[in-house]
Amino acid sequence: MPEFEFVLRCDPGPDPLARGAELSILEVVWGLRLGSFNPGTQLFDLIEGSLHTVRQGDGRLFLEPPCERIDRHARTLHTERRG
Repeated sequence: MPEFEFVLRCDPGPDPLARGAELSILEVVWGLRLGSFNPGTQLFDLIEGSLHTVRQGDGRLFLEPPCERIDRHARTLHTERRG
């Protein structure tokens, strides 16, 4: 599995993140959880070849369309913290 699985395509925020930045799955999971991304940020999934946009709703950030690998990884981290 590659070290980097996502590439930042676009960040519409006032202080945009660097276009082309390579991110691991863990960086994306924690970026969403901690609110590090701006709504509208686009991430390209290198493994699946799909483009995802960061959205905000119900007080949290999420990807649209959903990325099952991100969701699965986030659930794993949540379960490990409990156990």
